[in-house]
Amino acid sequence: MTVCIKADEYYAKDDPAAKERFLNCADWLVEHAVAHKGYSLLEYDFPYSRYGMTAPWRSALANGMALTALTRAHARTGSLRYLTTARALMAAFHVPEDEGGFAVAMPQGVWYEEYADEGGTRPRVLNGMIFALFGLHDIYSYLGDRDAKRLFEDGVAAVKAELPRYDNRGHSYYDLLGNDPGPYHAIHVEQLAKLYALTNEPVFKQYHDRWAAYREPTYVTRLLTRPTPLRVAVAGVNAAAIWLLMLGLWALRRRR
Repeated sequence: MTVCIKADEYYAKDDPAAKERFLNCADWLVEHAVAHKGYSLLEYDFPYSRYGMTAPWRSALANGMALTALTRAHARTGSLRYLTTARALMAAFHVPEDEGGFAVAMPQGVWYEEYADEGGTRPRVLNGMIFALFGLHDIYSYLGDRDAKRLFEDGVAAVKAELPRYDNRGHSYYDLLGNDPGPYHAIHVEQLAKLYALTNEPVFKQYHDRWAAYREPTYVTRLLTRPTPLRVAVAGVNAAAIWLLMLGLWALRRRR
């Protein structure tokens, strides 16, 4: 994924050195795409215990972002090796997670898992799914490929259906395990704006506006609405400290 991010950075710069570095990134993607029967994957060769990943594991995010870089490289050079690799990486979006891919059939649509492994937790990370959709849309826009269009639409249907589950009182969840998004909340807002622009689906605008309007609650509000043991304990200590301070001031005034 880091290579794809750097490729995006270099592509945006208009100087010969950046153009060369961009193509170096695209070449790396071609060379490191692992071929399987009828599709290719960009695999991670290290474990990731947070979501139960064992090496090698795969990611729709990596494959999706690579689609953007490789179609751009083909547009810039005309070299078929970039397009051939992009098509093989796109084919992986058809492969179910339990068969070595990252696609998960949903009641509505298909979810493309960012952290995919047979023994994983299927966390359904939101930003990774949406970034994968952007890659599918890029190759569809570039080639007019009907298969890419269908894959994109299947993914959009899944996000539409699942999006309410990511709402946390006007804030967002990072995944369906309830993890806090941290800086990814702002990324979710930006992604939904782009997804709405691409699809004109009202639900994306609805949650974009709702999440964009979110403001961090005050400490007192968090204590009253989400009274965790730690917050209650801290509040108790603070209250005791204030009481002791006031008692000391009262005693001091009495002496005077």
